[in-house]
Amino acid sequence: MGTPVPAIAVPNVWRLCGIPHKRHTFASLLIAAGAHPKLIQARLGHASITTTLDRYGHLFPSVEAALADTLDATFNGAGAPTPLRQVKS
Repeated sequence: MGTPVPAIAVPNVWRLCGIPHKRHTFASLLIAAGAHPKLIQARLGHASITTTLDRYGHLFPSVEAALADTLDATFNGAGAPTPLRQVKS
């Protein structure tokens, strides 16, 4: 997995945070990195993807604009549209 970080390298504020804050931060960082929701579900130990999406769904980037751009490009013949799975906002 990697080498443990020495305690002196961890900011004091991080050590003062409770477990729930660390879990939410971990989930937020995974989402920001573009991790798939099912991976996040597994890492957090949620029994259902519904739990993960109910709790963290608001953090996932919206694909509404990307969908509109893709459809515009498709119907206007502006070349190959960008696959939605590669779009980040």
